[in-house]
Order: sequence, then structure tokens, then C-alpha cells
Amino acid sequence: VDKEVIEKFSKVGEQSDAIIKNFWDEFGENQEKLQRLIDNPSLIDAWIAKNGVSAVGKEGFNAASKTLPELHAIAKQNSALFRQLFGTNEKGAQEVLDNIKNIKVPEGLSKEAMQAYRELINRVGDPRGTQAIRAKILDELLKR
Repeated sequence: VDKEVIEKFSKVGEQSDAIIKNFWDEFGENQEKLQRLIDNPSLIDAWIAKNGVSAVGKEGFNAASKTLPELHAIAKQNSALFRQLFGTNEKGAQEVLDNIKNIKVPEGLSKEAMQAYRELINRVGDPRGTQAIRAKILDELLKR
């Protein structure tokens, strides 16, 4: 049973050992609860998102399958890194986009987090246009 759960955490990144340990500490001794989670993989994804990491399954990260609250949780967990990447307003984002070839992804900002933010942009309105600029930045960075 524990192998199935651990597979759910593959590709979580550098935090995977700590996340697996925390998950096991919470659910490992309760086989009934653990089996319920295994039978419903979206519950594991929700737990992972709630605990500050991207929800990754055997097939890899799929931002389009995440709920809006899950996407918000991932974005919130990485808000300082996104602020570092985008700046704080439309002008800052435009400066980043204008210099995209020289932009480096902040250390600690995962591809999955960027995919989640990009999906969030797809689902949420953008009256000022700032998110459209950020979407272009993410599109460029995700190609790398």
C-alpha cells in the first residue's frame, strides 16, 4: 500500500522526502484512512496542495485538472517567488517580458508551480491586463 502512496509523490521535487514523511506520519498508521486516500487520488492531490507542494501524480503534473482552490493554494505558497519573477505591477511584468531572454526562474520556483499559475490565469479575469503579460512570461519560461 505504501508504494502506491509514494508513487503519488514522485516528481514533487526537492521537498519530496519531507512531504512523504509528513504524509506517512499523518496517515501511515491508519490503514483504513490510507486505503480511502489511495482509492481517491484527488484527496492525495488536495493534501499535497494544502501542504505547500505541487500535486503530482504518476502521469506528471496536470494543472488543468486542478480545482480553482488548489491552484490558488499553489500560487499563494509560491507568492514571494512569483513576485520576484514578475515584479509587482503591469510595468514590472512588461519589463520582465521585454527582457525575457535574460530572465532566470527564481531558485525554488518549480515548473509545476508555474504551470499552476498559468492555469489560474486562464480561469480568472484580468481587467488590467497584467495577467496577460504574466501569461506570456510563463509561456516563454515553460518552453525552456
